[in-house]
Amino acid sequence: MTSHFKALFVVIVITLAVFVLAKPLFTQFMRAEDYDRRRNTWLALTLVAFLIPNYWAYAAVAIAVIGYAVSKEPNPSALYLFLLLALPPLSLDIPTFGVVNALFALDHYRMLSLVLLLPAAVRLRRTSRTPAANLLQEPSRIGWVLTDILIVSYAVLQVALLMPYVSSTSVARGIVLLVLDVLLPYFVISRGCRSRENIVETMASFALAAMVLAPMAVFEFFKSWLLFASLEETWRAMPLHSYLSRGGFLRATVTMGHSIMLGYAMAIAIGFWFCLQTRVDARVWRWLCLLVLLMGSTAAMARGPWVGTVAVGVVFLATGLNVGRRMMKGVVLLAVLGGVAAASPWGGKIIEFLPFVGTIDEGTVVYREQIASASWVLIQQHPLFGSPFFMAQMENFRQGEGIIDLVNVYASVALVYGLGGLGLFIGFFAVAGLKCFAVVRRFANEDPDFSQMGSSLLACMVGALVIIATVSNYLIVPYLYWSLGALIVAYVQLAKESAVAPTELPTWNLHLRAR
Repeated sequence: MTSHFKALFVVIVITLAVFVLAKPLFTQFMRAEDYDRRRNTWLALTLVAFLIPNYWAYAAVAIAVIGYAVSKEPNPSALYLFLLLALPPLSLDIPTFGVVNALFALDHYRMLSLVLLLPAAVRLRRTSRTPAANLLQEPSRIGWVLTDILIVSYAVLQVALLMPYVSSTSVARGIVLLVLDVLLPYFVISRGCRSRENIVETMASFALAAMVLAPMAVFEFFKSWLLFASLEETWRAMPLHSYLSRGGFLRATVTMGHSIMLGYAMAIAIGFWFCLQTRVDARVWRWLCLLVLLMGSTAAMARGPWVGTVAVGVVFLATGLNVGRRMMKGVVLLAVLGGVAAASPWGGKIIEFLPFVGTIDEGTVVYREQIASASWVLIQQHPLFGSPFFMAQMENFRQGEGIIDLVNVYASVALVYGLGGLGLFIGFFAVAGLKCFAVVRRFANEDPDFSQMGSSLLACMVGALVIIATVSNYLIVPYLYWSLGALIVAYVQLAKESAVAPTELPTWNLHLRAR
């Protein structure tokens, strides 16, 4: 227990230091009172997690803390993406009485869906029916769009393919989890971000959360100590954290449950910061925040997210105005950083860690190639709607930890739901991405700031799609890619609203007046 409270001390000191230093910068993107309330909610959740040894007692207090925060929150989407990184998703099955052994596993993410997103969805539904919303022409009054149809069809397909093999109780449980894990994040964020200020605030909240985690990740990396691992033993929760190393260095995890998830979150935060930094006057803050996020990504030692981060940068530079000049700057910067790294005493060691050219942990690459080949063979056997029994034919890929790690979201979807399910899954992001790109190009000259926001969102989505080809579909992975899709839908809808709103009173001003 001594190490448990030492970990709490380190976490609180780092968290407080980041929040104090970041406040003058991030209150440019959100009101000071909102910043303070979100900070206090984060700190309260951290304290009760470490100080309450019983998981269900902790859950009761955490629900009260989150419930109070959301009752005062003008932008639930920002609060959701901010708190998503606050604690690890340790879970226990909700106990019941009678024939049903448990409802479902409750973790931090599902707690946020139940306590934060569900009330927000109810409020959004009520607001959309009020006469005031019609007068103000709120962008939240979105009818059904193609991405809605694709994501709902994907959810319905999952339920339909599940029904022949499980009980009605399991089907009901599956529907509830689809609502909590997929539909609520998508619909609340896509309908809740009603102005460009809402979208910027949501991006800034996530970037701030990532900047809180980054110094903790660096601490874990150098001290070889996972700060949140003791919560598993204290709560007797399902095992999550494991001490993974690469080249003799611990791969940092912090609240993400796995180092790849940390790198995934950092890649998205970096993409968001590309947009946010254009609104910051002080150049030192621009580079300092980017450096902090890059340090967090480095501490994760996750090569798939590194490739995704590069994809984020390339897509961001390749869209918008002055593409040639921006790409040239990016290439020069990358060349300078690479040259400095190669010339340093650690140059050879650094190269060994890099994807494609490094030789450290080559066995993981071979495993991924073998899994990909075997997956394709099984997909061809059940091409249209997949098979729920594919795992029985992949026993030879079971690892020492006792798991078969598919390490590819696309293969996982195709194996379980077939190419039909994969088509709906990819179609959702393809439609969202194409519409976002069209808006980026359309506003490139008349509103460069709005266009650059879209470039950032598009870059983050492309980076996420690259990363999920190297990781399984668990923990924070689906929550973030559905949230990114939702932000893009909100962005595209905002562009449509700006085209039809009265020129003398832009939509975002209407929203601020209503607020």
